[in-house]
Amino acid sequence: METYNFKDPQVWKEQERAAYDGTVKYEQFPAAEYKYFAELQKLYEEFRFGGLDKALAQQRKAKLLAEYRESIAERDRYLDVYRNYQENIRTCCTRLSEINKAQSAEEMALIACECLGLLTGDVTFLKLQRKKLKGEF
Repeated sequence: METYNFKDPQVWKEQERAAYDGTVKYEQFPAAEYKYFAELQKLYEEFRFGGLDKALAQQRKAKLLAEYRESIAERDRYLDVYRNYQENIRTCCTRLSEINKAQSAEEMALIACECLGLLTGDVTFLKLQRKKLKGEF
């Protein structure tokens, strides 16, 4: 399976040209690229053979590109969330050995609370539990 670097302007231009020619092989593309190039190829076909006005074709292409960019941004947000969650899991795994080495129940509880906060995404959980242990709550 051939892979493409869609961030490379030259690759992007080649694929758009292939879409115009009706020869783009988008079946193995990632979802966002698949949708964009499949729709672009249909748009170009309608422009070349269906009498679609050039200005309207340009508007529809711009809309397709905006939708593509939005889809990529959403995918990147999901990837960032996933990466962050994985990093939090790794941090928790290293902190577990520190629970075993803890010298007091309070130290164990605070490390465990830190892990719970990381896994649930609650950045205030550890701070709140620390205040409770100190009697400030």
